[in-house]
Amino acid sequence: MKKLLLAVFFVTMSMPAGAFYAALEAETRLIYSTYIENSVFEILSQVDEISSVEAFQKFTLKLDKDIDEIKFYFEGRFYLMPLETDFEYTVDNAYFQVESGPFVAYLGKQRMKWGTGYTWNPVDLLQPSPDILDPQDDLEGIFAVRAEYSNPFITPSVILSVEPKGYESDFAENFKAAVRLYKLMGEMDVFVSCIYGHNSLQNIGAALSWDAGLFVVNAEYAATRYMDASLSVIRGMGEMGSGEISHSWLAGINRQIGEEMFLNVEYYHNGAGLDNNMFDRFIEGLETEPGGLVY
Repeated sequence: MKKLLLAVFFVTMSMPAGAFYAALEAETRLIYSTYIENSVFEILSQVDEISSVEAFQKFTLKLDKDIDEIKFYFEGRFYLMPLETDFEYTVDNAYFQVESGPFVAYLGKQRMKWGTGYTWNPVDLLQPSPDILDPQDDLEGIFAVRAEYSNPFITPSVILSVEPKGYESDFAENFKAAVRLYKLMGEMDVFVSCIYGHNSLQNIGAALSWDAGLFVVNAEYAATRYMDASLSVIRGMGEMGSGEISHSWLAGINRQIGEEMFLNVEYYHNGAGLDNNMFDRFIEGLETEPGGLVY
């Protein structure tokens, strides 16, 4: 798949510091697909109309407002498709930030920096995964309450996120809880985290980022238990039991070269991924059960 950027337009309005900031970005994109494997095309065509060319107009609106010690931040995306009159939209961030000395609280839909990987983050099972073709663009947040306390020894963060489930689900299944600890050790940032979702998943992990001079070295490790089969394709296929633990890890290096070039090399091992034989069986299953595309 190839992407062609036709036009980018910025409008920025600024007022004195601490007052109000707004920015609007508009771009037109043309996307065309040169090849889709026959078996994949047959499956996709069962659930949607497939074309070789797609185009859309994308608008990104950012708002930033300070009111005394309270800050409000908003970032949303709006899409206009050809031959359609309705807007599609996604709100990435819409939260309040309250500061009181070393204590900071965030309330609302927010995207958090979680882990140290640029493209993949095995320790982050709390937020939607980024697009690996453009991992820093269109990062949707989650509805959450987050509290952070900064101090010289260690900085803890406590997060409670909301993920509404069906009416008949246990009340606790509507939430996920997470704790993250951060420590600066010389030129190294160290994170330890855990995530718990009732009847859904358990995750514990660690991440580090070390400025070695020539490169920045980053690494992550996570151990995860998926109780909810809908969260993991390997669980949904019955290849892993609900009590089994998958081990995932990442190692990489990156370097900023000048103002316009960034070099990044990462290796990601997904312990809950499929090998080639499993993937072939998964594709064969989609021919009769296209609902598996949810994975």
